[in-house]
Amino acid sequence: MLLARAVKQFVPEGYELIELPPCTMMVFQGEPYDDTDFMAEIDAIWEHVKRFDPTVYGYQWAPEAAPRFQLVPMGYRGYIEAYPVNAINKI
Repeated sequence: MLLARAVKQFVPEGYELIELPPCTMMVFQGEPYDDTDFMAEIDAIWEHVKRFDPTVYGYQWAPEAAPRFQLVPMGYRGYIEAYPVNAINKI
């Protein structure tokens, strides 16, 4: 809570700070690309995620657990986006 209060001081006007419960995220990262092609790279990751089956790895999509998020598209590291998941069988 102390950190949240400190961060609130730096939230730009018109934006809000939200608190989310912890969750597990599955992260997808594309290959490095030319920055002028960033929309094509984003589309490629989105298409990959649509076809991806997380149950192969013991997870299922959990869109209600948290919002998905992306890092700023930067060609040198590839496009990165994360999606919330839940473990199917907790050990």
